Amino acid sequence: MKKLTTLMITAIFILSAPSLHAFNSAQLAALKKTSSCTYCDLSDAKLKKADLSNAKLRGAYLTHADLNEADLMAADLSDAKLHGAYLNSARLSNANLKGADLSGAKLEGANLSTAELTGANMRNAILNNANLHGANLSNTDLSGADLTNATWVDRSKCKEGSLGECKK
Repeated sequence: MKKLTTLMITAIFILSAPSLHAFNSAQLAALKKTSSCTYCDLSDAKLKKADLSNAKLRGAYLTHADLNEADLMAADLSDAKLHGAYLNSARLSNANLKGADLSGAKLEGANLSTAELTGANMRNAILNNANLHGANLSNTDLSGADLTNATWVDRSKCKEGSLGECKK
């Protein structure tokens, strides 16, 4: 009985422990060399201020990645997993984020003007002072997203307390 209890406690500890998952360094090197890394794993990667403009990152795993101030203009991030990613002041204008998971992502001051966000999951994302002018938000889930002072698709400013929708 004691062994069974110890085994159960160990199993619970292992299953509830935070992920020690790290990005694949070979895939990161390939991205830097070729600007392409489709369906690769870059979770937790440190890409602050990286120039990833026009990069091909379709379906890439960028969960919790540091992309603060990164240049992702015209990048293909369709179906990418950006849950909890740090994209503060990132440049994402003209980026393809169709079907991307940006839930819980930090996008304060990010430029998403004319970005393709059709079907994206932006639940609980932080979009304070973000620029969404001209972005396609068709079927985008903004539930719980903080849009305070964001520039909306029609260039209007979202008021303080805009959660899940732009209050004008």
